[in-house]
Amino acid sequence: MDATSTPRPADPAISVVIPTYNRRDNLAAALRSVLMQDGDVPYEVVVVDNNSTDGTAEVVLQYAEESSRHVRYFREGRQGAAHARNAGLALASASLIAFVDDDVRVARDWVTTTWRALTDNPDVDYVGGRVLPDPTAHRPSWLTDGHWSPLAILDYGDSPRYISAADPCVMLGANLAIRRAILDRVGQFVAAFQHLRNTVCGGAEDHELQLRIWAAGGRGLYVPDMVVTADIPPERLTKRYHRRWHSEHGILCSRMRVEEMIGNSGELLPDRQDDLQLFGAPAWLFRRWLRAFSQCLLQGIRGHEALMFAHETRVRYYTNYIRTRFRDTQSQRPDGWRGELGRFVIALLKKKLRLYAGVAASSQTRTHGDISPSAAVAASHLAHAEQARVHDGSSALEH
Repeated sequence: MDATSTPRPADPAISVVIPTYNRRDNLAAALRSVLMQDGDVPYEVVVVDNNSTDGTAEVVLQYAEESSRHVRYFREGRQGAAHARNAGLALASASLIAFVDDDVRVARDWVTTTWRALTDNPDVDYVGGRVLPDPTAHRPSWLTDGHWSPLAILDYGDSPRYISAADPCVMLGANLAIRRAILDRVGQFVAAFQHLRNTVCGGAEDHELQLRIWAAGGRGLYVPDMVVTADIPPERLTKRYHRRWHSEHGILCSRMRVEEMIGNSGELLPDRQDDLQLFGAPAWLFRRWLRAFSQCLLQGIRGHEALMFAHETRVRYYTNYIRTRFRDTQSQRPDGWRGELGRFVIALLKKKLRLYAGVAASSQTRTHGDISPSAAVAASHLAHAEQARVHDGSSALEH
């Protein structure tokens, strides 16, 4: 089903796409905020109904009839946010496409701010902004700003910030605008990473798309004045919800191999770090798991509830990341997990021996001078290289 309201502007500067599924009341508030914009930037609105059964179509058509803006309604039969967003892309007329979710309300200057950010910065491929929580929502004491990701909330501060492979901070699809040209280069949203039925994690199709943009040399811009406000359902303010979200997010990030893509300084690496693995996961990831687990216990003993829970969610994330890698690489394990564990132990011992030999050779040179300068330099480089390959930084892609 495809329906339109007022005639489309001759040349809309930007197309606003709103995917929706069974949230007619939230959608009404979101649509109202998008249609009541200040400024004179010509734009159109495309609402993609993803098989709603709650009367969503009637809500959209009512607003379309009452508004002087061009509103288009389309029903997408393939379930999932990625399919809905791609359908909106196909229907959009402008070369600049802005996405908002059906449970947010945009600021009165949102269209103008978004359009100006892209036109004033022709060197960026996309822009994103703040997704702030409804200020009336009550937060429990343990729910600090570090727990915003499961709430689909984002705030990188008051200053604009370029985003690229050198600083890969993820923008949320709830407040994101992209040039059609970059989508023609790297492709659209991938359904394999969208929200799955009976899960609470909202999917990672927007995250995965930005990874491809960075890998292609593209970059984005964080625009602090590009603001939307999000509703926070009461169930998202429970520890049970957060535990489940981080577990499911670990699965999605494992399938994208996110952890292997990030360098020690938080930069996106051109090649994945696959040098020493156990069960398909990098060895240093097990050390991160152990550190998070020990910190969870320590903070629990000290009575720091917020810190303990933060480390607990990291344990759940790493556990499911590693478990997913184990399952996805089973076909590459002909002699079973015991055989892989044995090979890993041998490889680890060899690595430690090489590291020890390099350090010992360097030390002997400084003490006795019985090794040539070139050999000493080579040994020192080997030692530093081995240490650098033990990846122990934390990912710049917050989960």
